[in-house]
Amino acid sequence: MSINQILPDDPQLNISALSSIFSNTTNSYKLLFFLAIMEEIKTNLIQGENSQRLQLNNLSIRMLQFAWYPHRFFNLSFGIQDKIARSLDMLNFDIQGSAITNSKSFEELRTAIEEQFNRIGGKSLERYVPYRLLSPFFTKELKGLPDAKVNNKVIELSSQSFVTNAPPIYRFSDDHSSIILHDNWLNYLSNNWRIVQGWVLFEWANYLQKKNPSTPAILNKLQPPASRSPLKKQTDYWNLVSENINLFCIYSNQPLMSGDFALDHFIPWSFICHDELWNLIPADPIANIKKGRAIPSENKLKPFIEQHLIGIEIHHSKNRKSWPRIVQPYLEGLSLSADEVLNPDLVAAALEGKMKPLMSLAKNLGYQ
Repeated sequence: MSINQILPDDPQLNISALSSIFSNTTNSYKLLFFLAIMEEIKTNLIQGENSQRLQLNNLSIRMLQFAWYPHRFFNLSFGIQDKIARSLDMLNFDIQGSAITNSKSFEELRTAIEEQFNRIGGKSLERYVPYRLLSPFFTKELKGLPDAKVNNKVIELSSQSFVTNAPPIYRFSDDHSSIILHDNWLNYLSNNWRIVQGWVLFEWANYLQKKNPSTPAILNKLQPPASRSPLKKQTDYWNLVSENINLFCIYSNQPLMSGDFALDHFIPWSFICHDELWNLIPADPIANIKKGRAIPSENKLKPFIEQHLIGIEIHHSKNRKSWPRIVQPYLEGLSLSADEVLNPDLVAAALEGKMKPLMSLAKNLGYQ
C-alpha cells in the first residue's frame, strides 16, 4: 500500500508533499518534530482550542519528552550523530519501571526538561528541523541552494505561498519563535488526527528498527504503555510452587513464602516488553527493587532454570486438568512440544538457549 493510500486525500492540499517529508530520513528530528506538532494539536483539541500558533520552544520540549522513553527508558539508539540522544543523555531524570504508566511521571519528565532545557541544548533543536520539514513543498526553489541559505529561503517561500492555492503546512512568525499552521492544514490534521498520527508512528518505528535491528518489540517501545498487565496468573503459578517446596530467592537466598514475594522479569521488561511466564521468577521484594532494570549475572541463570524445572514438575503433578493452559507459555516461548516440556534436560537447554543471547544482546545495548 502506498503512502498516498494511507493518508486521506484533500483537493486543497499538497498531500504528496506531506507524504514525502520523511523520505531519506537520516536522523530523528523531522519525525519527532512532526509528532510534537500532532501532540500540540491533540492537546488543543482536548482543551477546546483551535490554535494555529505553536511555540517552537514547546515543540522542542515535546520532542525531547517523546524521545526520552525509547532512548533512555528502553535503551534504543537514535544513531551516532543524533543530537536529541545527546541532549537526553545529559538530562537528570529517572523513573522506575513500575512508574512508567503513571501520568504523573510524564508531567515530571516535562518539568525536568523545561528546567534543564538550556543546559542540555534544547534550543539547538530549533535551528534546522522546523525549516527542513517544509523542504518537500519547495523542492524546485531549494534545489542547488547552499545549506547556509536554506532556512531564510524557507521562511520567505512559506510566507509567500501561505496565501496561494498550494500552501505549506505552516509559516513562521515574524520573530521566528513560532510556527503558524495554515487553516486548511490545521483542519486536515485535526479531522484526520488518528490516521496521520498512525502514519508518523509507523515511520518512527521503521526508523528505530533500522537503527536497532536486533532489538525486540520496537512497536512497544515508541511511548509508555497506557497500563501494564496484572501478573495474577503468573503469581498464582508461583504461589502453588512455593506451597509445595521451600522456595528461595535466586538473588538474595532469602526464603519465599506464598503470597509474600515479588515477580521479577529476569530479562528486564524494558528490554523484552512482555510478561511471559518463562521469563518471570519469584524474588525477595528488596532484592527485586535492588536489581531494578539490570541484567542478572550469568551465575544466576542456573538457579533460574532449576526453579522453572521445579515449577513445571509441580504443576504437572498438581494441576492435570488445567495443565495444557498452564504450560502453553513454555511451549510457545521455548518452541517445545507438549512431550518435550516434560523432559528437564530439553527444557533446561531451551531456557539457556533463549536467555543467554537475550542477556548478551541487552548488555551490548547498554543494560547494566
